[in-house]
Amino acid sequence: MLDKATVLSTLFTIVDDTMKGSVLIQDALKRPGPAPHLSDSEVITLALYQELIGEPREDHFFRLHQASLRPFFPGLNERSRYNRRKRDLWSVILAVRVSLQLVFDALELEETAAIDSAPLPCVSYKRSKQSSDFVGTAD
Repeated sequence: MLDKATVLSTLFTIVDDTMKGSVLIQDALKRPGPAPHLSDSEVITLALYQELIGEPREDHFFRLHQASLRPFFPGLNERSRYNRRKRDLWSVILAVRVSLQLVFDALELEETAAIDSAPLPCVSYKRSKQSSDFVGTAD
């Protein structure tokens, strides 16, 4: 299993290279004003990492992972600002996903597959202490 540092640095490198290599993405990112503390590549990396670990709730993700992500993203803002920027970049996130899919399709790796590994509870066994096989025989 890969550690968080490897996953985040690899994901950031792929996202940043993809964004810098696309003229359409660069045109979509042009906006007036000073540069933000957290770059667009970092916001998109965090958004894709959130999806990768299977955390759909933005507030839950931010609350649980903010402290552990701060060393990798020192410009990480408060939750509301991060969420607004993430929503503003939805089209760029989609473009990065599409370009990554095109790269994977071009490689034509038949051995590579994407699997949704989100755990789903199927069966839960709970036995009553009164119906145990060992009632009265074990202390």
